[in-house]
Amino acid sequence: MMMLKPLLLAALLLCLAACNTLDPQGAKVTKYGPQNVLLQPVDEPDIVSLISEGKQSFAVDPQAHPQAFSQAMDRAIAAFYAQAGDETDRRLRRNRVQDRLILASNEGCEAFKTVLKRKQADRNFEFGTATVLFGAAGAVATGAQAAKNLAALAGASGGIRAEYNRDFFSDVAAHVISKGINSRRREILNGIATGQARPLADYSLEAALADIVVYHGACSLVGGLEFAEGAITKLGSDAQVGLDSLKAIAKSVDEARK
Repeated sequence: MMMLKPLLLAALLLCLAACNTLDPQGAKVTKYGPQNVLLQPVDEPDIVSLISEGKQSFAVDPQAHPQAFSQAMDRAIAAFYAQAGDETDRRLRRNRVQDRLILASNEGCEAFKTVLKRKQADRNFEFGTATVLFGAAGAVATGAQAAKNLAALAGASGGIRAEYNRDFFSDVAAHVISKGINSRRREILNGIATGQARPLADYSLEAALADIVVYHGACSLVGGLEFAEGAITKLGSDAQVGLDSLKAIAKSVDEARK
């Protein structure tokens, strides 16, 4: 059993080294993609200033003062309709407000999808590595009790990984969820493009803002799962995913010892 400790440590170090390859571009890229093309954050526009074309602003945190923000929004929308201009100019101003919010939504959504993939990949790698190390140690352990303990730890790690993927991601890979998000948002964006060609009387500023709320809301874990086109695993309420993984891993370790 004493010989197992350096072997496990060496295996762990090799795994960590494989995941930390040298990056010739430094901070410009990560293993998940490049940094934002817009270096300054654009996902928090001053919507009051945007609608009123700089004549009004709301510098206070809207979440801390929701009522004041709502009132400021009402004033900005009123100012938008009060401004002079022909139909083409008014439609252009409406579309520019909407396009700026689409830019902000896209910026935030791309960051969300990267975090989604990173969270799933990191947790699966951590639990998967622990499962492999405990399972390998249990397969070569000399003492019967030590082998059972290691097999139990391997099973527990694999079971936790299965529960994590089920409860947080409904057993769907992050890239499938991202595909669902992209498909749903593309569908909504097509409707927005149709609305932007309509006159202000048929597609008001309020309707344009409402579509942006729906568009932005589609960039979520729930939205991606709902639009994953049947890729979601159907699990019953009595499905014991984690326990099943534990039993399977413990059985495989036991067979490896024979």
